[in-house]
Amino acid sequence: SAYLFGCFPTGMHPCLCAIHIAPDFEGSMTMRRVISQDPDVQIYTVEDVAWVAGFGDGEILVTGFGAYQISEADGESFHRLTLALEVGDAPKTLYDSGLVPGGDAFPAALGIEISIPDAQCFTTVMDLSANRIARIRRHARFDTIAQSDSPPAVLEDGDAP
Repeated sequence: SAYLFGCFPTGMHPCLCAIHIAPDFEGSMTMRRVISQDPDVQIYTVEDVAWVAGFGDGEILVTGFGAYQISEADGESFHRLTLALEVGDAPKTLYDSGLVPGGDAFPAALGIEISIPDAQCFTTVMDLSANRIARIRRHARFDTIAQSDSPPAVLEDGDAP
């Protein structure tokens, strides 16, 4: 997994500042499958997000909750991760992957990138690589993988799961 923050170009807007990458980014989260009315859609709640981004002389704690969905369309898998996260001392903010191709390896593994939707230039990006570590009753616990180691309905702005 990787935690990055800085200036990311968006469309026609060039950004002029450095991108910082945390050398260590790891932690865990719990995912529980919920009933979906659509047989082509799997929905999971995401709970107990507890990640730490290490920056040599300090750490940033990331906590929160949200939703993950996998859907099938025309024989292809798509997935979306939407989380309400508190990053360090910042207020709770929506992070979203958008609906993107993938999700085939789930539930054994999860790989997806989330960021603040519609952020202009300066933002935080979390590129998540997580492996399932245990099944506890009817939900699974996931740990993010350090980069060196080689969900109910999707949330919208202002919604809480």
